[in-house]
This record gives sequence, structure tokens and C-alpha cells, in this order.
Amino acid sequence: MDDELFLERLNKHPALRKHMEAILSVSEDLTDSLTLADDAEDALIEHGRALNREALQAWALNKVSQSAQQFEKRHKKTSKDVKKNCVGTAYSETSK
Repeated sequence: MDDELFLERLNKHPALRKHMEAILSVSEDLTDSLTLADDAEDALIEHGRALNREALQAWALNKVSQSAQQFEKRHKKTSKDVKKNCVGTAYSETSK
């Protein structure tokens, strides 16, 4: 995958991009706050977990969207979730 396509795809997922930037910041130690390898490892593990959660959530949302599109293709006559116009059946005088 070329860089341009990778960046285009990454920009579609701002939360993933944020976590990737955090991982890069730790690996480059931009803040000079990590003096021990254990601290850097802990930070990378936490950012990795957050990245995994976001990636899994993006995957799930994508699957839901795909499933909805496939359902709509198979069931073109099915109506979407719309508000009903009918307010129900009125009680008759005999049912009181």
C-alpha cells in the first residue's frame, strides 16, 4: 500500500490516527518523560490497547453498515424504520 492511500484511509478514522500518533510519540520520546524502558513499555501497552479497542469498534460499525446494505439489497420492498401514521384502534362503546 502506498503512503498516500494509507494516509487517506487513516484520515477516515480520526480516533485511530490519534492513538497511532500517541504510539509514535512514545517511540520517539518527544516529551522526554520516559527515562525507563519499563515506563515506555507500559505506555505503549496502554496505547496499543486503546488502538485495538478503537480498531475493533470501527470494524464492528463497518460490519453493521455492510449488513444493513446487504439486507436492503435483498429486501428492496421492506420499509425502513418510519413513524406509523395510525394511532391505534379506538375502543367501541360495547367494550367499555
